[in-house]
Amino acid sequence: MIHLIIIRPGAGYSPQNNKAAFDECARKYGYSLETVGDSHLGHSYDRYPCVDVNGTRWGSGCAKTQPHHESFAEYTVAPLLQERILQDRNIVLIFGSRGGQVILPKLWKLGFDLPAIVINAGCARSEVRPPNPGKNLALISCSDDYFETKNPALVNGWIINNKRQDTAKVYVLPGQSHMPKLTADVINEWVKYCSITPNLAQLKAKLDKAIEHVNRDYDKMYTFAARIGSQQAQLIQISRVGQLQQLHKTYRKKSGQFD
Repeated sequence: MIHLIIIRPGAGYSPQNNKAAFDECARKYGYSLETVGDSHLGHSYDRYPCVDVNGTRWGSGCAKTQPHHESFAEYTVAPLLQERILQDRNIVLIFGSRGGQVILPKLWKLGFDLPAIVINAGCARSEVRPPNPGKNLALISCSDDYFETKNPALVNGWIINNKRQDTAKVYVLPGQSHMPKLTADVINEWVKYCSITPNLAQLKAKLDKAIEHVNRDYDKMYTFAARIGSQQAQLIQISRVGQLQQLHKTYRKKSGQFD
């Protein structure tokens, strides 16, 4: 069973926003659901740190000391996630607004990388790289948002820069503002994408093709180097082994074989 964990600050899990849609999605499609925290600015932890994990400096009202969004991520969200991981839950996280801007990058910095839906795609302005490119991200760009991520090209640029073309997807919501009006079916589409396991056969085919290219190129270099001397040929072989090891490492990451 897929277990949805809504990180409430910014996610819109309130009666006046999308609580009904999230609850219906879980009920209709057989997911379990839990929430962490509350969703009202003013709670002691629901404040931007004056300088966050991305190096962003926030203005008036920021927290110079804990509690704030980052301490909430570290001391409330992270222990819960560790507990759910030990329970072998099939987790999909849901963030929105400030949760995607600060809380998710902080979790990445702490070493957590779970499938996630990020409403407003706030993490696409983050300098923190996710630690494991094998976990899927659904990045939600709202066309009438006040976040810069209303521009899907900007979000796609972040995906490309982080080499996540195979594990991240932009979903555009036309005519929707910062707090979009969601339905159970729309949420389910994102959940299904996030919970897809990597296509191991496809990844293996890509690995085999890459190995073939490496060996072909190095065979040519080795033949040429061998004419010059054994030392140069030996260096070519060492370089070949390094390239092949890197290919296998990338495959293991993308297939989720280690974190």
